[in-house]
Amino acid sequence: MQFETEIQFSYDDIISFGKLSRDWNPIHYYRNDGRVKHLSRIFRIRSVEEIEAKANQNAVESSSQTPSQSEPNDQSDSSDEENSETPSHVPIIPGALLNNIISGIMGTQLPGPDCIVLHQTLDYKNFGFVNEKIRVRVRVTQVRKMLVTATYKAWTIRPKNSNKDDIESNESGKVVILKGDAKLVYRS
Repeated sequence: MQFETEIQFSYDDIISFGKLSRDWNPIHYYRNDGRVKHLSRIFRIRSVEEIEAKANQNAVESSSQTPSQSEPNDQSDSSDEENSETPSHVPIIPGALLNNIISGIMGTQLPGPDCIVLHQTLDYKNFGFVNEKIRVRVRVTQVRKMLVTATYKAWTIRPKNSNKDDIESNESGKVVILKGDAKLVYRS
């Protein structure tokens, strides 16, 4: 049994994932995107001491400002910057986001609802890029009572000369991005 689908992550998908996961690694974003700089300051993980110091500072500042001065500006000039120059690199899809798709397939399609992951391996072979079509396949390899073993793979098709450092590619241009296996408990 297997389930296969194709996905494509937009840059806005990566921004949304960053907001949820707090992953602001610059490799996932355009260098000149002001939204990322603003959000990474808001959502970065802080120490308890830093949170307390910032809260005290905000309390002092808010008592001296009007409400309109203390609200952050959601409108940024980043769209002008982003469109005015060519990005220095193409953002890389976070591996956790791609793994989330695999987890979603296992929890909704194969083996399906009520399954719980007990063990999972992730072997990242190459990068996946924003706006690149990626195929994902989950295959059930063994079922024993309530225990299910599955393998999965995510790959894309790239021109043969797109990256000579690809670890796993063949003549057809197929490039493996992620592969692994999982052991699940399936409660029906």
